[in-house]
Amino acid sequence: MTGMAAAERQISEEGTNFLFDIRKKLDSLPYVYQRLFTLEALEDERFFIGREAELKTIETLYATWQRGQFACLSVVGEKGSGKTSLLNYAKEKIFSAIDVHTADLQSTVRTEKELIAFLAAALDVPETGSLDELEENILAQEATYVVILENLQRMFVRVPSGFDTLERFLLFISRTNSRIFWITTATLYSWQYLDRVINISDYFRRVLYLDDLPQQAIEEVVLKRHRVSGYQLVFETPEKLKKNRKFKALRTEQERQAFLQNYYFTRLNDIAMSNISIALLFWQNAIRSFSDEEIHLSPEIDFDHTFLNNLPPEKLFTLCALLQHEFLTPAQHAEVFQQSLEKSVLHLRAMADDGLLVEENGSYLAHRFLYRHIVRVLKVKNYLY
Repeated sequence: MTGMAAAERQISEEGTNFLFDIRKKLDSLPYVYQRLFTLEALEDERFFIGREAELKTIETLYATWQRGQFACLSVVGEKGSGKTSLLNYAKEKIFSAIDVHTADLQSTVRTEKELIAFLAAALDVPETGSLDELEENILAQEATYVVILENLQRMFVRVPSGFDTLERFLLFISRTNSRIFWITTATLYSWQYLDRVINISDYFRRVLYLDDLPQQAIEEVVLKRHRVSGYQLVFETPEKLKKNRKFKALRTEQERQAFLQNYYFTRLNDIAMSNISIALLFWQNAIRSFSDEEIHLSPEIDFDHTFLNNLPPEKLFTLCALLQHEFLTPAQHAEVFQQSLEKSVLHLRAMADDGLLVEENGSYLAHRFLYRHIVRVLKVKNYLY
């Protein structure tokens, strides 16, 4: 009001260019490296690391269900934290002797009719006129099986009537528990929101949160993939480290490389915080050059994300809603924020043009490289709890 405060900084051109150049850089890496560092869920158990306690929890709960007790599970973690990889491993190690149906909610399910169609396809049963009918057909069968339903957060929209289908599905889970061992997955911030609104945890025997992995585990996740590539790893020495007393005291190149490796992974873990997908992305982005035999990396993680602190409230509210839903179409954004579709289209496109959002199949989601930084800013400003 007085003109004494600093003007709000918009996203810098350098930051925007950085975000848009990431995809181009990743696409330039050797093909074998791109395949090894894909963000798709793990199928190769060689790369599965650090979730032994979680597997034991799943095994124990499954044994409870086999004894005829109520038992259903939800696995909760950030997008990219390894929920699907964990359950792929569980299918091989725990559920090998029982039929397993896996279904992924690819889009938002809002009506009972849509839910019936989705469940009928997932369970490989005929469609019915109501969920009650579908429930009766399942209970009339002698067969038992496991159902893994991914992305439960895609069954609601943050509006007054946007939870009805989800609540009806949760009732369906409890009523069919004698025939089906249900496992669902959900993103962390969606789950936290749903817990405050409808107490979703009360519908499950156990909620399995994917806690932070130690730095050693994140390091092993990355380096196992690198070793399979066959490339020799070389960390470059930043100028500021050349004057570091501890670094200068190191006598051999092997000792210096070990120091630089630890230096890098300490910073990587601070950013990724057990989000495996983000760790893999930042590792690829650290690559400076490669030859037929060597991959050269910078141990510095250079990206100025402070512009997020200066985003206007309307953009922060949108980022918060995206973390709670994972993605939103312009129509859903307009519904959530009670505004015109045209205004939501312009708003989301502007945020995508700035590099904050990515558009995929008509929906918008937060840029992966900014994910951890967005979470921190939203928590500091009390948009997320």
